[in-house]
Amino acid sequence: GRRKRSMATFGEKEMMEEDIERGLKKTRENMEAFLPMARGIRDQIADSSKELDRLEGNMAGLQGGLRRSLLRLEDMTKTATTKQMCLFVAAVVIVFLIAYYFIL
Repeated sequence: GRRKRSMATFGEKEMMEEDIERGLKKTRENMEAFLPMARGIRDQIADSSKELDRLEGNMAGLQGGLRRSLLRLEDMTKTATTKQMCLFVAAVVIVFLIAYYFIL
């Protein structure tokens, strides 16, 4: 009785080891399949980060340009006559209408 039990246990151990080996092999295959995808994701994130840094620099430049334009506009409104302001507003409206016409 005792000898048969140890034989069955030995057979069960072999089966468990084979199951473990199959599981490890499948895990390695899955990992090898996912590595290129993970590298692709990493590269995409790096590219996106570079693009965001570039956009941040562009936005900072635009912000500075807008600030300078607003300061000039403020100076102009303090020193301009009514006629000059009317001409300026008319010119801005015409520019926007032309832009609107070409966009649509």
